[in-house]
Amino acid sequence: MDIKKPKTPEESLVNASLLLDIYGEMLTERQRRFMRLHFDEDLSFSQIAREFGVSRQAVHDSVKHALAALEGFERALGLVEKQGRSPDADRAGLAGDERERIRQRLDALRDRVSAQERIENTDWLVRELDELIDGLQQKPTGTEAPNV
Repeated sequence: MDIKKPKTPEESLVNASLLLDIYGEMLTERQRRFMRLHFDEDLSFSQIAREFGVSRQAVHDSVKHALAALEGFERALGLVEKQGRSPDADRAGLAGDERERIRQRLDALRDRVSAQERIENTDWLVRELDELIDGLQQKPTGTEAPNV
């Protein structure tokens, strides 16, 4: 797979998260932790450096090398592409306004969950996530499903 350079910061984030989800176990524990904190928790290199007692440059270098390794794994193995999870593909085929509506619902859901110290009953969360996932999996009108 020829990995295309992301055009926006959002595409970069999605690309890094997908690669980390698939190949993260192939990184060192330190690289994996720095990557998760930076990309999933949205911490800056300086914040991570303070937390681990290292320099900002050390965190930057670790994340840079980890991302390069993840991209190398994808070039060699192509698992993200094989799963149809390429960040530059319009996987769901949803119109921009529908994608935006789902993104806003996911943002609201994340905020609601993060505001709760402990979630006793997760039924509402599972229902909401199922509905959003179903919305992402809808086949757009006027298109053919790919042959698998």
